Order: sequence, then structure tokens, then C-alpha cells
Amino acid sequence: MLEIEIIDYRIETSKLMFKREELKSEIHNSLIIIKTICYKNDKHFEDKLIGNILEGETEIAFPIEEIEGGKFLLLPFPKNCPKLFCAFPMIGTSEFNFPVVLHSEKFVPNINRDGIELSKFDKENRERLLEAKKAFKILLEIVEKNQWKETYNICNITNPDIKEIETKEWFMKEVFNPIKEGIFNTNLIELEPSLNLNIHRKALSSIYIPYVERKIKEPQITIEIIYNLGFKLIPEQLPKKDHILNWYQIINFEIFNEIKLDIDKLCEIVANPEKISKLSIKYLYDLVTFIISKDRKDLLDKYGLLSNQKLQLKKIKLLKNDRTKHKSLKESDSEKLKDIYNSISGKDCRENLLHKEFETIENIIENDCKYDFEDLAKNTDEELRNYEGNFQDEGFLLILKDLFNWFTTCELSEDTLINLFPYFSQNKAQLYLNTKTSQELEYAFDIEISGKSEVLAKLAKSSLSISDLDIIAENSSSFLDFVKFLNSKQEDNPNEELGQIGEEFLHNHLIQVFGKDKVLWENTSEYDFRILENDLINTKYYIDAKTTGKGISNSDNVPFFMRIAQWTFLDKNEASDKYIIARIFKNENTIDVKYLKLDTKIL
Repeated sequence: MLEIEIIDYRIETSKLMFKREELKSEIHNSLIIIKTICYKNDKHFEDKLIGNILEGETEIAFPIEEIEGGKFLLLPFPKNCPKLFCAFPMIGTSEFNFPVVLHSEKFVPNINRDGIELSKFDKENRERLLEAKKAFKILLEIVEKNQWKETYNICNITNPDIKEIETKEWFMKEVFNPIKEGIFNTNLIELEPSLNLNIHRKALSSIYIPYVERKIKEPQITIEIIYNLGFKLIPEQLPKKDHILNWYQIINFEIFNEIKLDIDKLCEIVANPEKISKLSIKYLYDLVTFIISKDRKDLLDKYGLLSNQKLQLKKIKLLKNDRTKHKSLKESDSEKLKDIYNSISGKDCRENLLHKEFETIENIIENDCKYDFEDLAKNTDEELRNYEGNFQDEGFLLILKDLFNWFTTCELSEDTLINLFPYFSQNKAQLYLNTKTSQELEYAFDIEISGKSEVLAKLAKSSLSISDLDIIAENSSSFLDFVKFLNSKQEDNPNEELGQIGEEFLHNHLIQVFGKDKVLWENTSEYDFRILENDLINTKYYIDAKTTGKGISNSDNVPFFMRIAQWTFLDKNEASDKYIIARIFKNENTIDVKYLKLDTKIL
């Protein structure tokens, strides 16, 4: 152990002592760890660790700190620390262009001992730098393999300021470029732990560092905003959040220009089609407000970063302010008219309308660049006027129906509608008649004369098919008998409240039999309950509840009904030997249930 004692006789109690010892390390056979134990006035106040790697006649040195399990982090060099040592420090070499401290007793200092010469005549010094380069590459290997932390502290290099051409060319080729490439391609960057990635580190070559001009006021605020915006898109390509300012402050972006994540690069990444699917309106809003706050509105057009109402990114010049909300209309009415216009024209005006979330950003689009309700109404009316398709096409019929409905329910005055929709207002009847064949017009007159148009409209909207309705019409006398049966006053007429009581009773009964996890109350048109197997995946039974208000003793003349959907379902393989009717008898305060298994595949 080497000891050095320094006594300052100017101060009675000022005595410093440093004890130096070499620690054993199995990390690498070239690595030596020196521990310096520091005392002041015989009181221990700190320990310092210095890593050394010896290559030939030269060694590199770097401050480190042991954190856990033989792992280390790299510490920053003291401010104004000399980078070159020849037995003693060469004062004035703190700016020497090498990422760590160099020491060799073979260095040949210049006359003032504040540096070294590297001309072709200074072979001794060149040889020492080549050895230092090899030692630094070993350090990078150690750091990568052992995952040392805070590696930005050994990445501080600058473009060489060497005037003599031959010397500069030699230094660039033999020293600077190899070190630069080593820093660029070694896995030094710690990723954000919350990502839970299999890979915890990456090289600068696969990373972006948030960047802003250092001359701006409080650059760290902008750096953090860029990081947060970038992290939502490329989290695996950014350093851990705690390190971003350190990397920003240490990395020379003139040398590593390709890793710069400035506002321009961020916009370029956002505009990448592969990233668009990850974007939310909230994200785009935050990005756009940030861009505008930095007086870079030009980027919105360059990369097309504004969202239209279909969540597509567009340039400013392709968008208009949405002014389609009429003072006398609900917003839903305006949106419905947009749908009608889209259906008839094949053009969706939302593609060229600014998303409403961006309307709060002042002057993002000039106020007079707008699309108002009058424009929407006029375009819809003109599309009808110029329609050249088949008026009897089912699609056109649906459009016309929607427009008729909108026209009668929108609560705009008749005068306003005539002014906004001059063609449709004057030609509604003719447009409707154009959709009908001569035979269909006769049918329409028959329906109107019958006085049954409202009821027949309900039938048209029902689930009954054309063939079903045809059977009813051809067998009207039999159907009338059935109607009389339905209108009879027997207690077992369908009763929604009674049915609900029966299903609730059955639900509780099934839970008692099979257990809560196996009973699913699904209430479909084919069945009411599904009972699961023990695996809680496959179906054991399908059960439909049929409730009557009579007791079981009076059930001989009480029918129950099967829906067409139920008969159809019975024919499916999945229902084979699994379909059960639960007949529930409710008589005053008494409820009973009987089960009947159905299977159409028995015969």
C-alpha cells in the first residue's frame, strides 16, 4: 500500500493523507482497479476508485464506483482535469481530444509541458496514442460485457482541431475514427427498464438522442417534451429517461449527427405510415401545439401532421375549418347529412375537414378557409340534381329514405329548407315516383287506399321474409283463426313480466344444480341459458325457458311456442342432444319447473 501525507502548515489542523491499494478483479486481465482511501486530520472521509487498463507503455484511467455484485458505473471526470499525464499531470490538457485520461512515462511533452506534439517526427507520442486507442477498445468491451452504467461519461469526443494537414489526417485515421466507431457501435445505451425488453442496451447506431440547439433558453424543457413525444412511438430507440440530459450534454451532435432527434426528425417519424396506426388524437394535438410553440408551423405542411375527421393525416392546405353546425340543428343532424352526402356522391367531406379537437388551436387554419352548412346542403342538393344512377337501386332507395327522414325531422323551417335544398324541395314527390315501377305504383296506391299503410310498414320492417308474408296472404282465413287465438283472454298469453320472473327463478335453480361459473344467462333468440362443461369452455346444455301462469295440474291445454330460430338451431350439430326446454309453472306463490330434452336428429 502506498501512502502520501500532505500537511498544510498555513492551517494548523489541515492534514490530508491518501492510502493507495490495488484491488483484485476478475473482470478482465487488463483491468486494474486502484482504491484511494482519503483521510483529513486522521478522519476517513471518502474512498475513490480508478479503473486502469495498461497497453504496452501506456495506460488509460477513468473514475468508477462499485454499485452491486461487482458491477460498476462510470463517473464524470473532475472539472478541468488534465487528460495527459507523464508521471505528473500536464496542466492545460483538459481539452485534449480523448474520452479518458492517458498516462505514460514515455510521453514526450512540449516545451511548456502543457501538451504533446503529434507530427510525423513525434513517433514516440504517436505510438503512445495507438496504445491508448487499443486500451480504450478494451474498456468498451468490458463496459458492454459487464453492463457498466452511466457510460455517457466515456463518450465525450470532439472534432479534432489540428491545423497541420498530415498530423490531422493521421490522427483522424489512426485514433479518432476508430474511437468514434467504437463508441457508435458498442452497446452502451441503457434502455428504459419499464419496457421489459429482452435487450436492455443498444448502441448509439440504433438510438436517437433528443436534441435542441443548446443556445435556447432552458433547453432541458424542450428535450423532455421531445423525449415524451418520441417515447410513445419509438420507446425502444431512446435512452432511459433519467439519462437523456446527460447524453444530450455529452454527445457531440456534429460527430454523431444521425442520432439527433430534433423536432424535424420527430415529425418525420410521426409521418411514417408504420407509426400512424399508433397515434391518438391526443398525441397529435400535443405534437401540433408543441410545433406551433416553437414557431415551426411549416412542419405541419411539410409532413402533413393535421388530422382530418377520418383520422387521416393531411397538410394544412388540404383542410378546411368545419362550420357545418347550423344554429338551429343538433350536431347529430349535421353529421347525418354528411353521411347522406357521402352515400350519394361517394365523397366524404370529412376527409377535408379539420378534426374538431384541433379547433381550439388558434389560427391553425385561416378563419375564411371553411366549409359551412350551406356548402354541405348545396353539394347534397346538386348531387341529387345530377344523379345519373339507377333510381330503383336498393342503395339509392335507402339514401332517399334517409334524406326524406332527415328533411322531416331536422326542425329547420320550410323556408330555410327550400332555400338550402331548392332542387330536392321542389322534386321530392317526383324523386320518390322515379324509384317505382308501374306495378309498384299500383301496389302503393292499393296500400294507401286500404288505410293500413302504418301497420303494413311495421310488417315491412319486421323480421318476416317476403315468402313468410306471401304465405300469410295466401292463407288469410287460417291466419285470422290464429290471430283470434292470440287475442283470446287465456291466462297464458305472452306476458313479458311473467317471462322475466320465470327466467330469474330458472337462473337461480340452475346455479344451485350446476354452480354459478357454469351457468351463462345469454337470452338469445335460440335459447336463454347455456350450461358449460367442467372446462368452462365447451357447452353441455342449451336451455330455453317457457313460463306459464297456470299450475302443472292444469297444463294439459296450455301450449308453448317455438320460434323458427329455435327449430333452425336444433338442426345444428352443436345443439344435437344438448337442447332442453325448461317448462316453468307459476301458480300464485308456487313455482315449479320440468325439463324436456329435444333432439331433431333422433330419427
